[in-house]
Amino acid sequence: MSERLEELDELAEQLGITTLSEFVYVDPGIFEDLGMDEFPEQEEWYSAADGLKTIKTLLAKLPANLADEALSEDLNSLQEILAQASESGARWHLEHDI
Repeated sequence: MSERLEELDELAEQLGITTLSEFVYVDPGIFEDLGMDEFPEQEEWYSAADGLKTIKTLLAKLPANLADEALSEDLNSLQEILAQASESGARWHLEHDI
């Protein structure tokens, strides 16, 4: 899914929903390791219900040129996880490791 993130974000923007990138958390230590003194402020945890809304909408509107088997499996798996997390009130994030 990470290699298609930019395309998924473009689709989300066209659909007027939260992009997946907005749910990504990058450990501040990574910025420090890269020698950056300042780094973007970010939320660490997000509402599972908000993520679920994004995933459901992306799955429903995924165009044929993006809908390969691996991406569909990843999005469906994430949908299942977020549905359970939403029911229990858990929070979540996507983590990016450079």
